[in-house]
Amino acid sequence: MITVDHPIAKIAQDVVDHVNSGAASDVPLWDKHWHPEFVSVEGDGMTHTGKENVLEKHKMWHDSVTMHACTAHGPYVTQNGFCVRYELDCEANDGSWPRMTMDEIAVYTVRDGKVVREEFFGRPMPAGCCG
Repeated sequence: MITVDHPIAKIAQDVVDHVNSGAASDVPLWDKHWHPEFVSVEGDGMTHTGKENVLEKHKMWHDSVTMHACTAHGPYVTQNGFCVRYELDCEANDGSWPRMTMDEIAVYTVRDGKVVREEFFGRPMPAGCCG
């Protein structure tokens, strides 16, 4: 059994606490716990490698979506990583999809005390949405 003082459990709890604090930027979290060349994989398979590329992905998301709320649930921890469930209350700024609650699971892989990979698994979106 993994306890709350396990190094991966501490990273995982930092992620949940950070998201639930409403912090405007994930960069401080990445600087503390992510490897500089981490890999981020979206549910559609789009992959971004390295902090600078992931920053660009986040900028595109934040420029195109109004985020009303984001709640993190968990963490769920293993010996080599953790998962967090996210609920996002958001809508497209261009009106291409209405305000909705998105629900996704993020799986994080940790090596040598740093997150090296994150992968997001989402529920299927409504037909005609997010095209």
